[in-house]
Amino acid sequence: VLSKGRPLEKKFLELGNPFRLDLMQNVRTTREISVTASALGYVDRMTAGISGPEVDLLYCSPAKIGEQIGAKVGALINLGLKASEILLLGFDQEDAVQYPELKNLIEPLERPNYGGAVRFASIAEVKGLEAVAVIIFGFKGLKTGLARQLAYIGATRASTYLSIILGESLSSQVADAYAALAIRNPSR
Repeated sequence: VLSKGRPLEKKFLELGNPFRLDLMQNVRTTREISVTASALGYVDRMTAGISGPEVDLLYCSPAKIGEQIGAKVGALINLGLKASEILLLGFDQEDAVQYPELKNLIEPLERPNYGGAVRFASIAEVKGLEAVAVIIFGFKGLKTGLARQLAYIGATRASTYLSIILGESLSSQVADAYAALAIRNPSR
């Protein structure tokens, strides 16, 4: 319970990092997204009420990330989603500019979306927002608290479809994150 006149941000700082708070019920995303967010964020597994599509964890070489993003956007549009229902999230604001194949596909979140482009933002910019489909890329690793917090925030922005595009070198860190989740929650 927050004391009268104390901002939420101050209370979070007093309690520690927000990603460490216990979230017992998830009503925004599917079970599959909740498990992924819990694993990558290194938090206890949240429960969610509905089942949905599997989360796509795609591993590729850094040179193929832009191509993979384009292919994933195309697949989501083929499922019937509008470009405006898809949110592309990078760990840094500059992540998308390094891929020329995305130039005509994405538009920064802060600009008006007249053309129906896929919106792009850094994960830090979208805390509190959500989209039907989220594609995350730009992971450098999952070893720091900040990286895990951003992974959690990014993953929980998706309500139905979540795709995470990772460098091949991160496959063991992601496997370790899922194993750690299973150890923390043996009965689930």
